[in-house]
Amino acid sequence: MTILQFKDKNDSLVIVPQDLACLVAPYGTAIPPKLTVDNTGSLPWIPGFRSLGELQRKAGAGISPDTKTANVEGYGSLPPRRILKTDEGITLDVTFQETRDMAYELFFGMQMAAVQADANGEWRATRSAQAAVLYYSVILIGQDGSPGSEIYPYMILPKTMVSQSQKFQFQMDSAIELGVTFTALQDNTSGGYVMFGQAGKGSQAIIGDQGFTTTTNEVQTLTLGGTAATGGTFTLSFAERTSAPIAYNATPAAVQSALAALPTIGTGNVAVSSVPSATTLSLGTTSTTGGTLAAGTYFWKVTAVGAVESTGSNEVTATTTGSTSSQVLTWTSVSGATGYKIYRGTSAGAENVLVATLGTVLTYTDTGSAGSASTPPTTTGTWAVTFQAALAGLHTRLLVANYSQLLPVGATVTVTETTPGAP
Repeated sequence: MTILQFKDKNDSLVIVPQDLACLVAPYGTAIPPKLTVDNTGSLPWIPGFRSLGELQRKAGAGISPDTKTANVEGYGSLPPRRILKTDEGITLDVTFQETRDMAYELFFGMQMAAVQADANGEWRATRSAQAAVLYYSVILIGQDGSPGSEIYPYMILPKTMVSQSQKFQFQMDSAIELGVTFTALQDNTSGGYVMFGQAGKGSQAIIGDQGFTTTTNEVQTLTLGGTAATGGTFTLSFAERTSAPIAYNATPAAVQSALAALPTIGTGNVAVSSVPSATTLSLGTTSTTGGTLAAGTYFWKVTAVGAVESTGSNEVTATTTGSTSSQVLTWTSVSGATGYKIYRGTSAGAENVLVATLGTVLTYTDTGSAGSASTPPTTTGTWAVTFQAALAGLHTRLLVANYSQLLPVGATVTVTETTPGAP
């Protein structure tokens, strides 16, 4: 191999932030699980966050990870025997060129919400000594790429404080600039102290070259259980935000609307569908030709597939002779199903081979395919919740159901992770 082959040079992976935005909000403001909303790569505004305007070009944004260590030293050994990590963190240095109230708040470490300007355009703030620390969330978003193919590298400090303010100067040949250093702190909600990533339409073209795989969307199933519900409501919570009451017999659209209204989910980021009902399976012609089924007795079930898979159909059975047999199966259509799965077994109630995964056809001839080991689900739910768009590919938190207002007492709603999300 040549040195160029070893290098595997790829210019598309050289990302240069041609523009930069710094957004700040009081700590506790909801941070979106993703910055872009769909495959167009568009960036919606993030509720609760404020822009600090344009930053100083020369300073840019300085991001400095920091790790401190201590050596375990052995007597007579010059190199350390072990190195222990004692501290780690990250700081962000930015310089604001625009004299916004939030920039002054960060620079002087005091809340500016109560400061008002008079009719003459004058305002004044007074900073007094105080021990209280103000905490913030910071989102830094860069932009590279051409129009329509933007790449947005970003970094999020979910919990941070201003640990240092730079020198404040009045000079004839320069603008008033407010430079601060943010120090990241551990945030229990996100589970870390810094998040970083990349988004945008242009990102879609390079993620494979960067080494990332495509995503699997999380699916959670909501199931009415316990005593059969005849009335009342329940609520669903996600990331500490709780929905409006949802009727026990709500349509999928109503459940979806309630979840989309949560600020931690948002419109378009979740799809709710009914769990497909079981189909009715019928036995067609049993033939001694056209396949590889050996002589014996076989059992079949079919499931309907939507966002999740239904329970198995009724069971059918047939006895074949010879070694080239085949069996025709037919079943009824299920509303909302996008496909069907065929299961086969050699004893009653023990279908343990997934023979085929099909589209919306309603017939199949089993010719004896070896298939793969699998069994049809034995339980199913009432609604299937698929996290998508900004929540696509995330192993999200489990929805939490409160069913205390369902009637009669004993009616329940359980939440099950059917398909874990994966990036």
